[in-house]
Amino acid sequence: EDALEMLDSAARFSPGESVIPFLRGLAFFRSGQPEQALEILQRAFKLDPRNVEILGLIATIHQVNKSFDKALWYHETAMFFTSDTQRYIAGRLSDVIMLDPMLALNQGRRVTSACLNLLERDPREYQTLYSLARILQVSGDIQESITYFNGLESSLRTQIRSNPNDTRARMYLGLTLTRLGRYADGIAIGEAAVAADSNNVEAKYLLARIYALQMYSPLTKIVDGAKQARALDLLKEALNRRFIDTELCSADLYNVYYQSDIQSVFGRGAVEKP
Repeated sequence: EDALEMLDSAARFSPGESVIPFLRGLAFFRSGQPEQALEILQRAFKLDPRNVEILGLIATIHQVNKSFDKALWYHETAMFFTSDTQRYIAGRLSDVIMLDPMLALNQGRRVTSACLNLLERDPREYQTLYSLARILQVSGDIQESITYFNGLESSLRTQIRSNPNDTRARMYLGLTLTRLGRYADGIAIGEAAVAADSNNVEAKYLLARIYALQMYSPLTKIVDGAKQARALDLLKEALNRRFIDTELCSADLYNVYYQSDIQSVFGRGAVEKP
């Protein structure tokens, strides 16, 4: 509410500044009011239609609303105004595509191609390697994905041995082990990394992804209530600390999107009308 009051005051002095409706839209979204946020963000979009941050936030809200085709449209538009198209496809575009089975079927090759191009630049870029192995796994290329995940595990363990305090590498090792079906090891590594670096907000998002991957079994169609609760609690805690939309939109949260209410992680405070 305080933020909105200050932004309203700023808007009176600078009505043509797109950053003000952008921040107002973000405030409404973070308070659990996505429809009001979209209404306001359309004003920001009209003022600055090439702004990647505005386009990305609108896409994020559509993704949280599970309107994946709309989210894809805004990401496709943003992609034209980024400096690294391949990285955008392997990152933001990959996440929204993988959350929709039809999009994954039709556009998965784009992600695979982008990841391979990025890995030609830097074969050790483990986040891209994880995205590649993940899209192959989801697309049904199981053996190839396992080969990449095994190589990624080896590379991450080498990196962690040289730098034991590399929290992000430890978290990606936990995600990799989870993707390989080694659930207990994935959680143990993730929990230990978060405990050792308790102020690392990104690590909490990543640990939420580990639990989200493990919370639902498509074979038994049973939700593990404890893992579901832990995933949601971590997301809420992380969001209260810092909003990282790329983590909130991760395809690793697939089970949260479909087996829980992803919007439940937002606060739903009453704020003034748009």
